[in-house]
Amino acid sequence: IGSMRQRRQRAMELLEEVDLADQARKLPSRLSGGQRQRVAIARALANDPPILVADEPTGNLDSKTADSVFRLFERLVDEGTTILVSTHYMHEAERCHAIAILDLGVLVAAGSPDELADDIQAQVLVVESRAPREVSKLLERQSFVHSTAQIGNTLRVMVDRDLEGPEAVTSDAIRRAGLVSERCEKDQPNLEDVFVAATQARKAQRDEAT
Repeated sequence: IGSMRQRRQRAMELLEEVDLADQARKLPSRLSGGQRQRVAIARALANDPPILVADEPTGNLDSKTADSVFRLFERLVDEGTTILVSTHYMHEAERCHAIAILDLGVLVAAGSPDELADDIQAQVLVVESRAPREVSKLLERQSFVHSTAQIGNTLRVMVDRDLEGPEAVTSDAIRRAGLVSERCEKDQPNLEDVFVAATQARKAQRDEAT
């Protein structure tokens, strides 16, 4: 446990780690929700646990602070701490060494980010259009398309893994419908694609069962 002086020094070190050293004299009840979240992280690290379970540790934190928390976690892992994190942010999951994706409490995929991306049973296309909703609806009716996800004017489209020339086939389908795509090209699968593919496969199984 150490002396009072050592405990105070350790407390200040942890507060500095979570960027709260300037709030050291305040009661937790006087802090904002995000600041209290950081205090909770500091408290969890007080005794240098060999295993740390962090349930959505960056909730209520701004992006800069959330990044600093994950950089702290990465340093702790390098020093030998095992950290189990639950998160619904894919960019955070991608920073982990191993990932387990759960769908309604059922494990649907597991592995490293690279392993999961390599194992995805689809090809991924990036399609840009000035009419993304119309293009998305059209593509979702095509038998070779697994799913579409819209981000602004850009669609991430998953198609059959064995489809030859997927860019040309997809572009032709869009053109035949009287729509226009400014760009249609293959892209490397990311963790968001893996999540969509895994959960949709599970949904298809549930639909077949009913």
